[in-house]
Amino acid sequence: MLAMACALEGQVAAGIDELTAALDPPPPSAAAVGDLHLGRGVLRLWAHDLVPAADDLAVCLAGWGAGGTFVARETARFFLAELHYRTGRWDDAVVTAETAASIVDQTDQVWLAAFSHAVAVFPLAARGEWARATDHLAAARAASEGADGGAARLWASLAAIRLAESQH
Repeated sequence: MLAMACALEGQVAAGIDELTAALDPPPPSAAAVGDLHLGRGVLRLWAHDLVPAADDLAVCLAGWGAGGTFVARETARFFLAELHYRTGRWDDAVVTAETAASIVDQTDQVWLAAFSHAVAVFPLAARGEWARATDHLAAARAASEGADGGAARLWASLAAIRLAESQH
C-alpha cells in the first residue's frame, strides 16, 4: 500500500527510501520482509532501476515456504515478467507471465489473474504472436470484470492498448 501511495503521489524515490529504512533492521516476520521487498521492487521497477528491482522481486519469490505469502510471490512474479519485458528478455517475460497466470488460474485467484494475463500480452504482442496475446487479453478482461477492481481493469486496458499498437 505504501508503494502504491508513493507512486500515485509522484514520490517514488521517497517510497524507496522509506521501504529501505523499514528493512534496516528487517522485521522478524518473513511475510513482512517479503511485502517490503515487493513494494520496493515495484517502485524500483517503475523508477527503471531494474537490477535492484529484480533483486527485491527475487526475495519475494525465494520467500515462499519460509513465511512469505502466496500473494507476494505471485505479485512479484508478474512484476518480474514486466521487468523481463522492459529489458528485452521477451522469452523470460512470456514464461514468467504464463507461469504466474497458470498458478493464479489454478488457485482461483481471480483478482490476481488480470495482472498476470495482461503482462503476458506485452511480449507476445511485441513479437507478433497475436493469437496468444488475444487469448491472454480475453483472460485479463474476464478476470478484471470478476475482480471488480480498478487496477485490474487498468492493466487489462493497458494490455489491450499494447496489442492494438502492435497490430498497426
